[in-house]
Amino acid sequence: MSTESPERLASMPASRLERSLDTIALAVIVVQIGWLLFLWPGLPDRVPIHFDLAGQPDAWGSKGNLWFLPAVQVFLYGLIALTLRFPHFWNFPVPVTPENRERLHGLARVMLRCLRAEVAVLLGLGTRQGVQVARGAASGLGWSMPVFLAVIFGTLGLFLIQMVRERPGRRP
Repeated sequence: MSTESPERLASMPASRLERSLDTIALAVIVVQIGWLLFLWPGLPDRVPIHFDLAGQPDAWGSKGNLWFLPAVQVFLYGLIALTLRFPHFWNFPVPVTPENRERLHGLARVMLRCLRAEVAVLLGLGTRQGVQVARGAASGLGWSMPVFLAVIFGTLGLFLIQMVRERPGRRP
């Protein structure tokens, strides 16, 4: 746990990259909700609500289920926003020292915002694909699940490697 003032850590201004990632995540959520509202009257009453490992629909439900992924997006956006306000509770893979504290917190802030934007985009694509399957324009999810997992775990891996490089006593 950091010994620096929680207020100072939480009030550090967002970088241009962080603001861009926030904008992307929020824009994707707003566009997706608007898109669903626009399409709503013409959507079939029965839509896929679950897909098997091959990406084929294996459970169907009412079109109201299409709001599940946007609801998850809004929840995660808010949860990460809340998490960003309490950096003194974050855990890191290396000890936090006065020398690496600012760099570690900066990396964590960007990582959380990257993940938030990636999840928003990927869940948005999942909703889009679900609509396409419901309308008969697609037969399944296709490549989206492997890509989703690769992007999320790739981001986590890259940021964890960068954080480990900030461990005390490490030679450059």
